[in-house]
Amino acid sequence: MQLKIWFGIIIPVIIVIFLALLGSLNIGLTINKNYNTELTLDDIYSNGVKNTIQLGRVNVKNDNFMSNRYQLPSLVACLVDDDGGKQSISPGTVQYSESKVGDTLLTNGEVVVAPPYYSYQSTFSDEIKSHSSKEVKIELLPGYDFTVKNGEQLLSDYGAYDKLVLVESRQKYDNYYFCSTQSSKDLDNGIKIALELKNNSS
Repeated sequence: MQLKIWFGIIIPVIIVIFLALLGSLNIGLTINKNYNTELTLDDIYSNGVKNTIQLGRVNVKNDNFMSNRYQLPSLVACLVDDDGGKQSISPGTVQYSESKVGDTLLTNGEVVVAPPYYSYQSTFSDEIKSHSSKEVKIELLPGYDFTVKNGEQLLSDYGAYDKLVLVESRQKYDNYYFCSTQSSKDLDNGIKIALELKNNSS
């Protein structure tokens, strides 16, 4: 009777707990973040401000024999003037995007796979299968104040800013107030992307 309890209940429970703990340790999980080193006017503007501006990519690889769950932090973007003449402001919302396989559709009796689409999230948590990899894009969705300007206006209003800084945030902030209330030390610790706008033409 005791052997049946051990082999029928206790040992399976121990195995399940062990596998759950093993999965939570992220063993074999590699996350590489690659950010742009600079942004030019061409990266931001093309017959209007672009709907999304790519800031970087995250490559996730799982060499474990089990699936692994990973999470990417929320990011806030701030424009910074090194000379301090302009207040730090938010250019928009930073989101993660991942290409999703299109749905399988039945059209005129034929199975058709719809084109891939992108899923946007301000924070990103997902499960990656064993022995596989995936890529997640880091993109800026420009705020309204930026989308209504032409190239000359962008240079006139924002050409004095030297860099875009990404700051990890564990809370939800109003982006505008977040940027204007951060100390220079906090921004110095962020991820810096140089802005090369001043010498470009619209």
